[in-house]
Amino acid sequence: MGHKNDSKLIAEMIQMTKDSEEGGTEEIRNRLEGYLEKESFRVGRYAAITLGKLRMHESLPALLRACSVPELQEVALHSLRLIDGGNIEGTTAKLLREGPESLRREAILTIEKRGIESPEIEAELRKAAGSGEGVSSRMAEQALKRLRNKSYS
Repeated sequence: MGHKNDSKLIAEMIQMTKDSEEGGTEEIRNRLEGYLEKESFRVGRYAAITLGKLRMHESLPALLRACSVPELQEVALHSLRLIDGGNIEGTTAKLLREGPESLRREAILTIEKRGIESPEIEAELRKAAGSGEGVSSRMAEQALKRLRNKSYS
């Protein structure tokens, strides 16, 4: 039964994308965030994609929350990157600051793999290292040590 309603909601979101300008309206954003959090994963994934397509910056917190849901994580991350304009530093800093533990770990690995260095990233790593929360805290300490060693070489 839910499948028929899913299709109706997805069709509605497709129409929203066509009708709306970049940034959308507050009403559209609220509806999409509601779909993201309260509907099926199928509808939630499409809501995350639509938020990204419309570049709804105000929806970053909702997308960060969606990143902690395994079924929504991939599309929510993609939408975060779309909204940030491909700014990997900004997205990574947001994940370090506000993301769930699993994504904080992922952000730290991304920083190390890509060699991302910026004052914002370093500040977020220091905060994460000082938090003492979970594995990401220890990983952040190690990443900071490697960054410092690299800058002295």
